[in-house]
Amino acid sequence: MTDSNEQHGVVLAGLTTMRVGGPAERMISPATERELLEATQRVWAEGDDWVILGGGSNVLVADEGFEGTVIHIVTRGIVRVGAPSGVVRLRVQAGESWDGLVEYAVANGWAGLEGLSGIPGSVGAAPIQNIGAYGQEAADALHSVDFLDYESGRVQRLPATELGLGYRTSVFKQGRAGLVLSVTFDLVDVPIPSEDDGDDSGDGDDSGDGDDSGDGDDSPADVSLTLGQPITFPQLASSLGVVLGARVPLAEVRRTVLALRSGKGMVLDDGDPDSVSSGSFFTNPIVTENFARALPAAVPRWLIEPEEEPIVVPLPELGIGVLDAQAAGISGPLPSAADPARAGAGADAGADAASLAARPPVVARTEDWSSPPAEPSAADVTLASGPLVKLSAAWLIEAAGITKGFRLPGSAAAISSKHTLAIVNTGGATAADVAELARLIQQRVSAQFGITLTPEPVYIGFD
Repeated sequence: MTDSNEQHGVVLAGLTTMRVGGPAERMISPATERELLEATQRVWAEGDDWVILGGGSNVLVADEGFEGTVIHIVTRGIVRVGAPSGVVRLRVQAGESWDGLVEYAVANGWAGLEGLSGIPGSVGAAPIQNIGAYGQEAADALHSVDFLDYESGRVQRLPATELGLGYRTSVFKQGRAGLVLSVTFDLVDVPIPSEDDGDDSGDGDDSGDGDDSGDGDDSPADVSLTLGQPITFPQLASSLGVVLGARVPLAEVRRTVLALRSGKGMVLDDGDPDSVSSGSFFTNPIVTENFARALPAAVPRWLIEPEEEPIVVPLPELGIGVLDAQAAGISGPLPSAADPARAGAGADAGADAASLAARPPVVARTEDWSSPPAEPSAADVTLASGPLVKLSAAWLIEAAGITKGFRLPGSAAAISSKHTLAIVNTGGATAADVAELARLIQQRVSAQFGITLTPEPVYIGFD
C-alpha cells in the first residue's frame, strides 16, 4: 500500500506518554475520516499485523517496536447534530483530543464531561475502555459510536446500549474487533441560574441542523454560571467544599479536577516528571463480597450492586481516597485477515485514544480471581447474583511494600512520587524496565492478598 502519509521506522516512544518503545515497521496517518476508512480497509486486506495508535497515553510499546502497520489516528472535527430540546449532541472524530473536547464543552456551558477533565489521549478510545474519573464515565454521556466492523468491513452506528459498557470495559474489549471512527455524545444544555425567568436558556435544538459545530452563538450569555452535573465523588465534593449531590459551575469543577489530577501527576506537563507515565497502571480489582470479607478490614472497598452505581463504603479512619483510572489509547494488534479468530480487545482517555478493538496483547490482561479459598472465574463473578466489591489497587500495592518512589536497582522505571498506581519513566527507562516493575507489583500483591492486578495499558510488540 502506498499512502502520502506513510512512514517507515518511526520510533513510537515519541508518540506515547510513557516515552518508551521502538520503531514501527510502517505507520500511516490518514487525515480525514474517509481516508482513515479506506486506508484501514486496505491494511486489513493485506493480512499483516496492525495496531491503531491514538494519543498513546495508555500503551506500553516493546523496545523492539512493532512489526506491522501502525494506523495513527489524527482525524479532527466536532459537529453539533440534531437532538431533543435541552440536549446538545456532538459527533466527534476519533482523533480529537479528549481533554480538548471536555474544555470545549465546558466553555460552551454543556454539562456531562466536566469530571473527566485532564484525561490524556483521544476521543476514539473513550468508549473502548469506558474512561472514567471523579464520579463520571464516558458511558454517562455516550450516545453512539460510528464503527468500522472488522468482520463485515462495513461502517455501523452502534447505540450506547449495545456497547456493553462497564468498569473500564466494553464489547470492544470483549472481542468485537474493528475501528472507532467517531463518537457521539449527548450533553446537557443547562439553563443559567438567574433572577429572571430562564425559559430561553434551553433552546439548543434550534441549531440541530448538523451545520453548526457549536460555536459561541449557541453559548449561554455567561457560561461561568452554568452548573455541572451533581457531584457524586467524595474527594471531589470535599475539594469543592460542597456536599454530595450539590451542583457547581462547570468551570469550577474542571479547575478542581485538573488540580486534583495534577497533584497525582495525572495531567501531562513537561515540567512534571511524574506525568511521564501511562496513567494508572492497574485497574481497581473487583471481587465477590465473600472474598472481600476475608481481606483485612483496612482495605478500602466500594460495594457495587448489580445494575447500580458503586456505593462508597465509608472508611473514616483512612479517608476516602478513591483513585480514578486513566483511560485508553492504543489497542493491541488485530488478527490478520487470514486469521479471523479474535478475542477481547484493549485500548487507553486514557482516553488515549485508540479507536480500535483488538485481540489481547501477549501479556495477559484477563482478571485472575484465584486465591485461597478458590474464587470463581471472572466470568462467574460477572454473572454472580450477589454484590461485587471494588478494591483500591493503590492501597494493595502500598500494603505489599511498594511505596511511592520505589524502583528496582539500576532501573529508570519507578513508582510515581505522587501516585502509587502510576509507573513513571524517570529518564532513559526502557519498556522492559516498566514491564519488570509491573510484574514485581503483581507478584507482591498476589503473594500477600491472592489478587492478581490487571494492567490498564495495552502491551504492544511483546513476545
